[in-house]
Formats: sequence, structure tokens, C-alpha cells
Amino acid sequence: MSGSPVSPVSVLPVAVTEAADLGGQSVSGGPVSDRPAEVVPVTGSPVSPVSALLVTDRAADRDTEELLEIARRAVAEADNKLTRAVVATAIRGQQIPLSSDTLTQLMAQLREQQRKNQLVDADRS
Repeated sequence: MSGSPVSPVSVLPVAVTEAADLGGQSVSGGPVSDRPAEVVPVTGSPVSPVSALLVTDRAADRDTEELLEIARRAVAEADNKLTRAVVATAIRGQQIPLSSDTLTQLMAQLREQQRKNQLVDADRS
């Protein structure tokens, strides 16, 4: 190798979804190694781990707000019945995948909002 300078690169984690052909080892078998996922250098403008997390968090917040809005409409249409079934049916009816964990988080947020609304309504009486 020559003595040329090395340009800076960003390093992003890459999930390993398939085993590589390592000469004689079965590709269809289990994991090739029990080591964590490889880190692959990516050229271009550097991305700090903090900025990558901020982008992910903002996207997650936007997605959560969208799910909450769908859920609020569904609950209102169901005579304010705040149940997992009402919320899950409404979200999945929009062809949006919904995990049980995400549904649990949404329900906790919706119940907290409902509790706060009831307190405000009680104060107005």
C-alpha cells in the first residue's frame, strides 16, 4: 500500500440477515458466529451517533403522533371506548403494522391523555 492519507469515514452498524459463504460452511445453517453484527465503514459525510439517534427519534415521534391520531378518531367513533381492540383494529385497518409493544405504549399515552381531559372537565364543573 502507498502512504496516501486515509479519508475520514462514518461507521454505521449493519444487521447481518444472512450467513456469508465461508468456504465449506453451510449458508443455510445457523449464525456463522456468535459475535455481534459487523460494523461496515460508509464513505461520505460523517454521521455522528447522536445525530443518527435524533433523526430516528423525530421519525418515531412523527409515527407515534400519526398512530395516536388514528387511535383518537377510532375511540371517538366508538363512543369513547378506549380499548386495545378498538385502537388495534383502526390502525391495522389503515394497513399499518402494529406490534403488541407499540399498542401497549399507545394505550398508556391515550389513557393518560383521557385522564388529564377528565381532570380538566371536572375542574370546569
